[in-house]
Amino acid sequence: MRLISLVLTAIILNLMFNCYVNADTNVFVIDDTPKCQPLGIAEQNICVEVTAVNQECEDSILGEFLESCTVDIEYIVTSNYEGDSYIKTFVDCAVITEVKSEVLGNTQIYEDSSETNISLFEDQSAERTTDFLFMYSHRAQANEVQITKAGCRISEANIW
Repeated sequence: MRLISLVLTAIILNLMFNCYVNADTNVFVIDDTPKCQPLGIAEQNICVEVTAVNQECEDSILGEFLESCTVDIEYIVTSNYEGDSYIKTFVDCAVITEVKSEVLGNTQIYEDSSETNISLFEDQSAERTTDFLFMYSHRAQANEVQITKAGCRISEANIW
């Protein structure tokens, strides 16, 4: 079994998940600014920061093509909120991959997203991992998988 592992650390992406591959160097270009949303109280925010993106792929039984890939996005949610209530927030994470087939000479795009509900109290943070599983049919004859975009954002935040 061939194992492909890709680890990217300190990836923070904007609301449109702006991570892209530089055509000259074939490496990720990363926007490492935390993504925050105001809480409606002067200078108090809730933020999400992606700390790692990991990819592992497995070969098919015969070992000719890739059967599946798992992409994990690790992130931390923090806030500078000072009060007696708690923050209820929703974090959206998304992954887009390009799957190349040398045999077929084509590239297919696979994408998935997930939303997580998180509650924080004053001075708390939450570390989470969101997992995405991409399965490829034998007809896709996938030889190479590359993450083209991955990231998380705060989609909603309320004080309760």
